Amino acid sequence: MQIQIDLNKTNRQDKGGSGDSTLNINYSSTNKMEEIIIIDKQQYLKEHYPFADIPELTDSKLCIHCDKIIIVGNYKVFKDKKSFEYICCPNAPSCDGTLIDWMEF
Repeated sequence: MQIQIDLNKTNRQDKGGSGDSTLNINYSSTNKMEEIIIIDKQQYLKEHYPFADIPELTDSKLCIHCDKIIIVGNYKVFKDKKSFEYICCPNAPSCDGTLIDWMEF
């Protein structure tokens, strides 16, 4: 499975002066990404999760992009043409959220 993301339109938006920012990935036909199938999802999170508190696969989060409750262990990984890997919402590619968009609820 492949999805297409326009990495030129990827941007950060500050929210309300709080210093928090979200990463927006916009889909288009200019850059293709490939889904990577991860066998050991907990180990992958250990090695690639960019924040200190690594969630458990059974944890539930709210994806603020699609406004759905997700189970962390259902995440998807996509690799761009430069081999950068994105941990994405389980609802990708219809949802363009990544792990930075997952909130406690």
